[in-house]
Amino acid sequence: MNQFAQTATPSIDLRQYLRPIWARRWWILLVVAATTAATYLYFDQKPRQYSASTSIFIQTSELDQALNQGSAYTDDRTTANQASLLMTSVVAEQVAREVGYKGANPRALFGQLTAAPRGGQDFIDLSVTDTDPRTAARLANAFARAFIKSRSDELRAKVVRARTAAQRELETIPRTDLTSTTRESLQSRIRQLQAVESLPSGNAEQIDPAVPNPVAFTPKPFRNALFAAVLALVFAVSAAFGLNRFDRRLRTLDDLETAFELPLLAALPRVAEPAPAIDDEVTLAPRLREVCRSLRTNIELSALDQRLQTLLVISAVSGEGKSTVIRNLAIVYAEAGSRVAVVEADVRRPTLARLFKIDSGAGLTEVISGRLALEEALQPVDWTRFGQDEANGSGSVSDEDAIDRGVVDGEIRLLTSGPEPPNPPVLLGSERMRRLLDELRDQFDIVLIDSAPLLVVSDAVPLIALADGTIVVARVGETLREAAKRVGDVLSRIPSGNPLGVVANQVAASEVAGGYHYYSYAAPNKSRLLRRG
Repeated sequence: MNQFAQTATPSIDLRQYLRPIWARRWWILLVVAATTAATYLYFDQKPRQYSASTSIFIQTSELDQALNQGSAYTDDRTTANQASLLMTSVVAEQVAREVGYKGANPRALFGQLTAAPRGGQDFIDLSVTDTDPRTAARLANAFARAFIKSRSDELRAKVVRARTAAQRELETIPRTDLTSTTRESLQSRIRQLQAVESLPSGNAEQIDPAVPNPVAFTPKPFRNALFAAVLALVFAVSAAFGLNRFDRRLRTLDDLETAFELPLLAALPRVAEPAPAIDDEVTLAPRLREVCRSLRTNIELSALDQRLQTLLVISAVSGEGKSTVIRNLAIVYAEAGSRVAVVEADVRRPTLARLFKIDSGAGLTEVISGRLALEEALQPVDWTRFGQDEANGSGSVSDEDAIDRGVVDGEIRLLTSGPEPPNPPVLLGSERMRRLLDELRDQFDIVLIDSAPLLVVSDAVPLIALADGTIVVARVGETLREAAKRVGDVLSRIPSGNPLGVVANQVAASEVAGGYHYYSYAAPNKSRLLRRG
């Protein structure tokens, strides 16, 4: 067990919970913006509706008292009944005549009217909507007047009918019975009804006549758009969490460690040019130099009890950037004064010759087959410790400074893949390959081995047992959980394998700057991390 290992203290990190939102922030903003704009435009195009309101006071008039034998009682049910009586054909026809309605059915005007009794009071509130504020006010007042007139006419008609009925009843009483109580009562009622019949007032009165309101009550495009924006935000955020739950890609550095069950050795930031060169001399991108040096240090510290001379670099699938990682790792080893041999064991799709700016020719397969000597196949690589910024005079590192500090440059030699053999796994797992690696160990301080993707072909499997340590390269946001699990299964089935950790490649700046500078000092397969502050 590594004596320098420390266990990170578990803590609740709010960024972990907000990560699904941040990862899909542009999608969320697009959904909210599109929904808000569409809602605003939709309601903004709808016709404006204006409202006008008035009230009718229901009271007990002398006509009511005459009909009800002097009773002046009204209740909420009576007021509600009056509101219902407002929706009659008589009222609709009178309103239609007053406003000049041209429609075939005057009752259609009720579609613009809302009439409701006011709770606990003898009022009926009327509200009319129309696309013109003046028309809305005219209709509201017309409905109020038509209702009042219809109620007055109806009550007057009831008085007339009551008087006529009383007169007829009086005529049935014999004239000889001039002093009977019934005759006197009927005569008194007839006189009362004749007296109130000529009165002009009814039992309803309009309060606060409607006036045109220039402000439309609907649509409310801004309010509706704001409400739609809130709903869209809730939906988009919920969808982001849902997608994150079912997303099989490894989205965070913690995801990489958990899925591979390996400690994180380094998080390499995404740069525009990860493999730059100056005058055909390969170099490191300035933003990668320090983190690659840390990667070298973490590799050395990952196994203090053994010497790691041959390092195999693998990935689950192609496109993870393992060849570029090998290239940059070779440069930082050379900057530290090491003699570095790079072996291109990816014989199916070799890329190191291009990355190191040399011609591919005879290489690994011919050396293993005995057709070529190792010394003849190893090609020197021209490299410089200058980054692009240093070359432009903005850096602080120079060859003279390195010499003054006693730093002696190492060397990089590349063994290209050579022609593709008929059966690469057999060739790479042969005894000759083992002897070749032993010979490279004797000549060089460090041997870096590139291989084919582990889950694409089986070429890398025999190399895992031959190398002193294995490094896995993966990309945050690209590598799948299933792929990571399968890589872990393969590594666990090789007893002599020594997986050191995982390197996160092409990491977004927000991930690197968000506190994820991890440096693993743990033994293999132990995710014990020391966080650098």
